[in-house]
Amino acid sequence: MSTAIANLEVRSYLDAVRAHLSDISERELDDLLEDLEGHLLEVAAEGEGSLEERLGPPEVYAEELRVSADLPPRDPAARKRMLRRASERFERSAIGRLVDTASRSTVAGELRTFLPELRPGWWVFRGYLAAWAPATLASGWYGRGSGILVPYVAGSYAAGLIVAAAAIWVSITLGRSGTTNKNRRRTSLVVSAAVIVATFAAVAQLDSTYQGGGYDEIGYSSMPYLHHADGTAISNICPYSTDGKPLSGVLLYDQDGRAIIDIYPQSNFGNPLLEQQPAIRNAFPRNLFVPDPNTGEPKQLSCPTIPTQPPAPPAGPQPSTPGTPGG
Repeated sequence: MSTAIANLEVRSYLDAVRAHLSDISERELDDLLEDLEGHLLEVAAEGEGSLEERLGPPEVYAEELRVSADLPPRDPAARKRMLRRASERFERSAIGRLVDTASRSTVAGELRTFLPELRPGWWVFRGYLAAWAPATLASGWYGRGSGILVPYVAGSYAAGLIVAAAAIWVSITLGRSGTTNKNRRRTSLVVSAAVIVATFAAVAQLDSTYQGGGYDEIGYSSMPYLHHADGTAISNICPYSTDGKPLSGVLLYDQDGRAIIDIYPQSNFGNPLLEQQPAIRNAFPRNLFVPDPNTGEPKQLSCPTIPTQPPAPPAGPQPSTPGTPGG
C-alpha cells in the first residue's frame, strides 16, 4: 500500500471515529484522539489489509475508546457489539484456538462430567470454611494443640461446632437451590468467592503466626519469649522451696538486674491465656486462666505439685552450663 493511499485511509478512518464520538466535549475528544493518528499510521504500515479489517469498524473502535476512557456508550447496543468483536478476536488468536482445542478434548469432557459430582462435597466444605475462616481471623488458630481445625467461637469449641453445622446447612441449601435458580446460583458463586478469599486470608494469618511469631522447624526457638531448649514456650514460672512448698510473690531478675517479664502469652496448646494483672509484673507465679473449651468460662491454671528436693550441694562457685534456656 502506497504512503498516499495509507494516509487517505487513515484520515477516513480517523474522521469516522471522530464522528462517532461527536457527543463528547471537544477537550475530551482531543485528549482521547491525541495519539490515534500516529497509531493508525503504524498499523497501516505494518501489514496488508485495510484498517477496518484489522481494527474493526470505526464505530466499534470508537466504543472501545469510550470504554478505555470510562465514558458512557453512545449506543447501548454498541457495547454488546464491542464485546462480541473482542470475543471474536480472542477466538481467532493462538490462545483462543488453544483453549478451544482443549475444551473439545476427551479429558475436558470427562472433567465436565465429573466435576458436578463434587458439588455436594464442596457445599459441605464451603460451609465449614465459612465458619472456620472468620473465627480464625478473629481469634487465631486455637485447634493447634489437638491438631483439629475446629472453629473457636465465643470462647468455646462447642459453639464453633454449632456455627459450623449451621453454616454447612445454609451452604448445602444455597447450593441445591442454585442448581435450578439462576439468581441463587449467582449468589452461590459470590458466597464461594468470599469464602475462598477469607480462607486465604486466614491461612496467611496462620503462616504469619509461624513465620513472624517465631515458630520454626524445632519449635519456639526463635520466639522473643522464655522457652526451654526443646522449644517449649514458658507461660509461667512456679517457684518452690526445697521442701516442695509453693512460693508466691517471688520477684525475678536477670543478671543485669532487669525484671523478667517476657513470658509467652499463650499456652503450649495455642489457647489464649487470661491474666489477673499483678501489681508487680515480675512477681511469680502469675494468676493465669484459660477459657474452658466447653463453657468458655475462665479456668485457673495451677502450678504442679513437686516432691521435696534433695539437700543443696555445698556452697561455692560452680561453672555455668552452656545452652541454658533463657529469654
